[in-house]
Amino acid sequence: MLRQSDVSGLIWRLYTISMLFMVFLSFSSENAGDGFYPKYYAFLILICMMSALPISSDFLTYLHTRRASVFFYFAFVGTIFVWNFIVSDFQIFYSLLVLATSLVGGTIFVIGRVRPNLMMKVIRTVILVNVLGLIYQYMLFAATGTVPYLHGELFPFSRDSYMLTIAGGFDRFTGLQMEPGGYSSMITLALIYYRSLSGRVDRTFVLGAMSVVMTFSTVAMIYFAVLVLVILLEVNWSKPRNLAIALSAFFLVIGVLIFGGVIESILGRFDNGYEGDSSLNVKVLNIISYTQFSFEELISGMGVERIDRDCVGCNFVKSNGVFFYMVYSLGLVGFLFILALLIRAGQNGLACFCFAIVLLLCRYPLNVPVFWLIFLCLWNWKQPFPKRVVHRGSARAGPQGPRGQAAYRLMPAGPKQSHENL
Repeated sequence: MLRQSDVSGLIWRLYTISMLFMVFLSFSSENAGDGFYPKYYAFLILICMMSALPISSDFLTYLHTRRASVFFYFAFVGTIFVWNFIVSDFQIFYSLLVLATSLVGGTIFVIGRVRPNLMMKVIRTVILVNVLGLIYQYMLFAATGTVPYLHGELFPFSRDSYMLTIAGGFDRFTGLQMEPGGYSSMITLALIYYRSLSGRVDRTFVLGAMSVVMTFSTVAMIYFAVLVLVILLEVNWSKPRNLAIALSAFFLVIGVLIFGGVIESILGRFDNGYEGDSSLNVKVLNIISYTQFSFEELISGMGVERIDRDCVGCNFVKSNGVFFYMVYSLGLVGFLFILALLIRAGQNGLACFCFAIVLLLCRYPLNVPVFWLIFLCLWNWKQPFPKRVVHRGSARAGPQGPRGQAAYRLMPAGPKQSHENL
């Protein structure tokens, strides 16, 4: 018979899996209209609160012990909030959106700090579900000869169709995500979060890295190169088994890319210049638009509000990556934000710096929760995890001491912790 604590733990896991699945799955408002995103973020904030509520004591204790970091984080967010509000002609919706997404990302980060093992299992589940979705899409392609758009079938309120066959009849794959590049970006970010919790590169990381490149998107090649570099840096090559698995996976993927015509197809997209490829055309036009900014606009930026709603001369600036989006929308403040991240990531090691480059190249900027989650992971890459300590004289094991206060001591980052049972 299930105990109440077991039921509570199961419910908490369901909340948390749903939360992370939503954060690492992008949606579109094409079919739902303008009312989609307010409802989406309201639901995401609600489920975030439901995930944090059962561990509120540890959650608040962590924030208390990290008062300086919390103040620094909200100083960052507050500066962006005020700056964007001013440069967006005092339109507040997107400034509030940035605030909301930073709260969601920060909440998930803190939950991961106080429950690292459980969150590691949850994000591993999210990664594996996405990999299985990609495999299922491949199986249907092998059986029918066409690539089904799973995202449209599962989430018709988002986007119901997408061109998966590019020039030359070459097919690409999306799994459960909206686009091939979307899958590559989201799963790479999920792998960064997984690595920050697990403290190591393992088979889940290698499997996820292989799935990233199998979408055959252009940006996936860059992500895959970064992930391979991290694997080379962190895998224990003294074990023959690790060496055999890594080399087999690497040469398998390289063989598919070369002999399957993937690289040739990607290069063929640029034969007619940027005007011959719609995706590249949008990115180049955005860059041209930026070069026409006045000096005042270069300093202030255009504001997130105007970029996403009524940008003149630009279109879907997110597709140019976070770095470009930040300087385009926030000007000098965006540039200083990026510079601070790169300096901090460089101090945290080469692997962390590589992951920071991935974050700056992806298309999920500061008005998306996953950006803030990964930003905090990179910023606190080497910070130890807290471990609860039972007060002497306490009548029971758990987070509460005789005066109802939780005590913490810092533990090295890593997966071997067993203190996070609900």
